[in-house]
Amino acid sequence: AMEFVSDRDTKRPLDPAKVLGVVNHAARNGVLMIRCGLYSNGIRFLFPLVITEEQLHEGMDVVEGAIAAA
Repeated sequence: AMEFVSDRDTKRPLDPAKVLGVVNHAARNGVLMIRCGLYSNGIRFLFPLVITEEQLHEGMDVVEGAIAAA
């Protein structure tokens, strides 16, 4: 899982709508994850147990692009 905050010092949670944008962007590009956390400011990865290292890197590239797009 990964938690998003809008300020590293205060740890104020990021707007859940932005986190949902990350989840939706990733889903449109083949990576499934769900929001999590008390403030819905986290994402939980749902990678299969049989994922190859190549597939893992490909998926993380998608996640990186989703975060950058948000």
